[in-house]
Amino acid sequence: MSIKERKKQQIESAILDIELQLRNRETFGKVTAVEEACGLISFKGYLTIIPSYVFTGIDVTEDDLNNPKAVAAKFVTNWCNNDDQRSIRMFQQFITDGERWGWD
Repeated sequence: MSIKERKKQQIESAILDIELQLRNRETFGKVTAVEEACGLISFKGYLTIIPSYVFTGIDVTEDDLNNPKAVAAKFVTNWCNNDDQRSIRMFQQFITDGERWGWD
């Protein structure tokens, strides 16, 4: 297996584990992973009610991917720490203000 295939498999394993752990949370929409130019992999989580904007996420190194379960645990912890009504209301207000007044 090539290094690229192995990395893809590790990312998919982490995403699957995240989805399994958060499947019963009403607010969890989806998680994606994006390779950044600096070598980091960004895992981004989206709310069901605001699917177009990233609600929370983590960045990990390629070395971190050697343990996809730890990556998933870090993401799930981050999600759970932000998944409350107050944080979601603040996020919704931020999006509303940004769309209304601009993002600068």
